[in-house]
Amino acid sequence: MKKLFVPGLFLLVISQIGFAQEQPPMPGRGSMMPDSAQIVQMVDELAGKLTLTAQQKAQVLKIHQAHYAGMAQLRTAENLDREARRDKMRAMRDKMTEQIKALLNAEQVKAYDQYLEEQRSRRMMRPDGPPPGARP
Repeated sequence: MKKLFVPGLFLLVISQIGFAQEQPPMPGRGSMMPDSAQIVQMVDELAGKLTLTAQQKAQVLKIHQAHYAGMAQLRTAENLDREARRDKMRAMRDKMTEQIKALLNAEQVKAYDQYLEEQRSRRMMRPDGPPPGARP
């Protein structure tokens, strides 16, 4: 009986390791980089909240696409430490916000600021707490 226990335990541990590696990332974890369909969905949501014109929507989509392409490059940059990467990402996010606000009228800017605050609050209210390095 003892001869079968150790090999059986070994097989059980190995199978659990393999199973764990096949699991998809937990929600809110993983790459956190949206694909092109998700970017379009985000811009559609924003367009609805801000009542963007077709021209504004197209410009906001280009800004988002460029932003996330830059973020993806930055995430893979090996020459930056965590703090430097976070600072650059924050600067990129601020630049995107400025570019979008430059396209909007005063009423849309007000609605955009409210939208950003809602997004910030939503991130802070996650069950696992705010993301690392989140702004207060």
